[in-house]
Amino acid sequence: KEAAKRAGMNERMDNGRWLITGHTLRHASITHQVNETDIDIHIVKEVAGHASLDTTLEYVHTSEEEKRRQVRRNLP
Repeated sequence: KEAAKRAGMNERMDNGRWLITGHTLRHASITHQVNETDIDIHIVKEVAGHASLDTTLEYVHTSEEEKRRQVRRNLP
């Protein structure tokens, strides 16, 4: 959070929370692993230290465009 602030990339949002935190980076990393790599989601779950796959899925944020892109890429 502080490093992002010093780099001029962090600011407080209207709700008082910081835009970039360790937790937001964790969400972004898990989202990237699930959406942009071939890493099996069960491996992502283990690496994240989650006991439940449901917890891992709560971390994943997929845009509508990303959903369309992946469906197009994987259909015959």
